[in-house]
Amino acid sequence: LCGTVLNLNSMVKQMVSYIVTPRGSLQLSIDNFRFARDRVHRNVVTYRCVHYKPLGTPLKKQRNTSTEKHNHRGGRRREKNKQEKADDAYGYNQRGNLVYKNFSFSKASINGPAKIIYWRCTEYRKQKCRATLKTKCKDLYVIDTVHNHEPNSYGPYMPATLPIFTLQAQRPNVLSASPTKPNVVKVVKPNALTVKTLDNSTPDPNHIVKQLSNGHTLLQFLQGIKRSKRGSDVDPIRVDLPTTEFISSVDTPKVPGFKFPLQQRLDVERLELAIKNSKEIRNYYVNFLSKRKPKNINIQRFLSYIFSDEALTAYNFHGSNSSGRAKISMKTYAVFYDCFIVSPLNVEMLKKQLRSLRTGCKLTNSNIIQIRTIQQKLLNIDNNFYKQQGIDPRKPLTISGFPMPLQCEEDIDRLELMVKRNPKIRMQYRPGIRMVSVWPN
Repeated sequence: LCGTVLNLNSMVKQMVSYIVTPRGSLQLSIDNFRFARDRVHRNVVTYRCVHYKPLGTPLKKQRNTSTEKHNHRGGRRREKNKQEKADDAYGYNQRGNLVYKNFSFSKASINGPAKIIYWRCTEYRKQKCRATLKTKCKDLYVIDTVHNHEPNSYGPYMPATLPIFTLQAQRPNVLSASPTKPNVVKVVKPNALTVKTLDNSTPDPNHIVKQLSNGHTLLQFLQGIKRSKRGSDVDPIRVDLPTTEFISSVDTPKVPGFKFPLQQRLDVERLELAIKNSKEIRNYYVNFLSKRKPKNINIQRFLSYIFSDEALTAYNFHGSNSSGRAKISMKTYAVFYDCFIVSPLNVEMLKKQLRSLRTGCKLTNSNIIQIRTIQQKLLNIDNNFYKQQGIDPRKPLTISGFPMPLQCEEDIDRLELMVKRNPKIRMQYRPGIRMVSVWPN
């Protein structure tokens, strides 16, 4: 390192000039030796050789005169290391390190937009090896190849000259062209002889819904396998797909004169009028609903099996018409409320479950808890219980200070606050709910 420090007040007449560096800083040049400003104290400016750190001692000594001598030649400039393009082959090992002349290099830095990667020797930390390489795309540039250790055997490696394929997973497309078919896929006339099934059998031409020119065929039947008592397989049979009407595991009764799901509003009005005029039709409809609905399906989903979307466009639960056309309230219709939602459907299912628990087996703690739960549900939805409480299920409940139904978010927030603060409002909002423990008879 060069330890020369210059004081301008004590300089002898020499060739002095100022040079602007590529970075824009100002340096002092004296006899082709460059100095950078070190410090300014009052009217004294002290300059220091630009090679103080690279070529000098770590100790810094300031002199009043320039008696110190340089330990390097004049005109020395800092330049980037020359990078030579390597002609020798290189590759990558299993760990992803670059292997060049039996030496391994790991990634030091990456310049993604320029596709430049700098590599340094893997013995950089252990052996303090300064060997450095640079790759740009597939070109290798040598920055420093001087190693201070012997090469090691890093096992097999893959040459970098091999092409690197970018594999992207693509989902199969039904309309994609096959190797033997043209690119344009069209709907062709069905041909059962060209259809290949799992059992290599020829399907019925009547079961072919659509066939495309690329070989894809849409069939209308399922394949199942019957098993004999001994467990041996029998020839597969074709089973027709179910229709749009929901099919339960138990044979369900039908309502005379009506086909479900109802398709139009006129059918809903006709069924409502028939239920009000005939108790027999009402019993048919209630029995139909109670046996048609499985236990594992909710009422919202079950609605689509009884009514189509077009039949329900004119109705909603409360009959509110905040936007658009006026709606008809479902609570005033026996089709939706009395027969479908409130008592018959739930009561019949709960009573059936209660009978099975009481007569099925011995009473255990879990069975007793289930029986009490069902009895509580029956008590809450029983019509007699509503009459005792003075509640009409058809009419909306009245809550002090809150017109029902609520029209905006502010009313909902206000009701939430009053329910938490006022016990009277809470009881009005939750009518007909009593926690009664009933021992099974």
